[in-house]
Amino acid sequence: MTMQLRAYRDEHDYHRMLQLASENQADVHMSPYPTVGDLDFRRYLGNVPDSVNSIQSWEGRSGNLLGFSWPSADDPLVVCHHQHRELEEAMIEWTEQQLQLEQAASDRPFCPSLYAYDRDGLRMDILRRRGYERTEVYVYCGIRHLASPVPSPRLPAGYTLDSLRAGDIAQRASLHALAAGGSTVTPGQYQLMMDCAPTYRQELDLACRAPDGEIAAFCTAWFDEKSRRGLFEPYGCRPEHRRRGLATAILSEGLKRLNSLGAVNVSVARGGCRSDDVNPDPALQLLAKIGFEPNGRDYLWRRCSQG
Repeated sequence: MTMQLRAYRDEHDYHRMLQLASENQADVHMSPYPTVGDLDFRRYLGNVPDSVNSIQSWEGRSGNLLGFSWPSADDPLVVCHHQHRELEEAMIEWTEQQLQLEQAASDRPFCPSLYAYDRDGLRMDILRRRGYERTEVYVYCGIRHLASPVPSPRLPAGYTLDSLRAGDIAQRASLHALAAGGSTVTPGQYQLMMDCAPTYRQELDLACRAPDGEIAAFCTAWFDEKSRRGLFEPYGCRPEHRRRGLATAILSEGLKRLNSLGAVNVSVARGGCRSDDVNPDPALQLLAKIGFEPNGRDYLWRRCSQG
């Protein structure tokens, strides 16, 4: 195949990445991550907007996007189009080289890591061949099909549920760490996402308010019109308001709004899970309560030796 490698240039490139992610949802053997919502979240809230400048694209003869790599020391992202998986190992090799260059000045051993979906035999074979080993850490992937009835939200007395308002941005930004592994965002970053993220919809950015007006729980939902798939990323509840059914109510409202837009299913991810953990995860119990089913595991693979 005739192809070329090219560095990220502009928003047109980013929109092509979104389209590729949408088209990949047709392949059940590939990880459900990233969806279009995951890419917008990663760009504006999980990273910094300028990080897109590190992206490398693999293009076909006609300029069509075959895959892309988004290097990051913490979470490198390598995404092939589902019809061009033959490029995957070369893309992984390029990503490793970039990460090694970034770490050249560090005294730490080079220890690249990547995620592999437990149905993706091709990627797992590549990682084994390149010396990676699977860890016990994984991302739970859940799916909720909207053919079955969606429960109506039920709130305790005094609580209300609506969409995020302009005056909520500072408060919402301060709550981000509740659902993002402790990472924080500024009100400016959140406003930038609202203004610029192609798939963001304010009517899907939900807030459950306590009687005093404070945001007690939140959920951002995303919708991809092409694949008709929704996503929850992120969601959370203040500790002092937990065990009142607020998370159940706000996620149920998100399901209803996505259903009204024509979504056929909704995905969700839960990071930091361990296959050797015997204790039940309250977040996974919550998801099961509102109809989410396991849809595979994205395991963390790591290679901690040179070569």
